Amino acid sequence: MINVPVMEEKGQARGDALLRIDGVGISFQGVKALEEVSFDVPRGGVTSVIGPNGAGKTTLFNCITGLYRSEGQISLAGRPLDRLASHDRVAAGISRTFQTPALLDDATVLDNVLLGAHARTAAGFWRCAARSPLARREERRSARRSGSRGPSRGAARPGRRRSPR
Repeated sequence: MINVPVMEEKGQARGDALLRIDGVGISFQGVKALEEVSFDVPRGGVTSVIGPNGAGKTTLFNCITGLYRSEGQISLAGRPLDRLASHDRVAAGISRTFQTPALLDDATVLDNVLLGAHARTAAGFWRCAARSPLARREERRSARRSGSRGPSRGAARPGRRRSPR
């Protein structure tokens, strides 16, 4: 575990843990994948989890994000996450990326980013998928915040295919 402190936000106490992992463990058919894993991720810091293949890094991230139910305690800014579903952990601020991203080949970078924005909007997944007026307004707002004029007109949309050229 490597913790690299960086500039702290104004008013935050030094060493205040943003993410706390305490005694996390999980077994699969009797094989212990993680046992008593404990560490803090400090506010304003950068933390790396390193280890060889099979060491349990991905399993740990799956426990933190709620994909796996584990023993021990996981908290974010003092709020226990243990009983929260994955989508509630996303709403609380926990998310992840994968080593092999799944992108829409015909979409722009912005359009691919906006696909994940539904987790931070009032419209939610289903309204975004249905392209409701609220979802379209929030999409334009998200695009403006990114410095863009908006999603490209011809880009692929979920559930809609572009005709081949």
